[in-house]
Amino acid sequence: MLKKLIALSLVIGLLAVTTGCPSKDKDKKGTGKTGTGAGTGTGTGTGTGTGTGTGTGGDVEKPALKLTGPESIELKQGGELKVTLKLERTKFADEATVTVEDLPEGVKVNDKEVKFGKGKNDTTFTLKAEKTAKEGEKEIKISVKGGEDLKAEIAPKLKIVK
Repeated sequence: MLKKLIALSLVIGLLAVTTGCPSKDKDKKGTGKTGTGAGTGTGTGTGTGTGTGTGTGGDVEKPALKLTGPESIELKQGGELKVTLKLERTKFADEATVTVEDLPEGVKVNDKEVKFGKGKNDTTFTLKAEKTAKEGEKEIKISVKGGEDLKAEIAPKLKIVK
């Protein structure tokens, strides 16, 4: 602020000298156009501007996966059931692999491999129970893996009935 005041004072002084403000001391020719000046002043101003910038942090979305599917599954002994899964993707469009774990004895995934294709958001797989699969309910784990470190999982209850 002080620098602005000094600059403004110098400008006012220069204007006084160059615009011909009369001086007490006239030169020898009596023109009255020589002299020196100084001053002080204050002022306010407004302005507008534009700018660009880069930054890091906060709201930058990272790649992520969110898996959704049934909360519970009921499967008959000796039966088969298609299970549908959905995948929400954030900044990740490549293939993702599904695994199903902790199945009760006598129950298996009937498909060779289960995947969400590149850019696909839904897939299905088939559970098959043997006729001898034990009745009851058990939490199973269904997970999806994409890339090197993207993972998501759900844990529905699988109920085996007669």
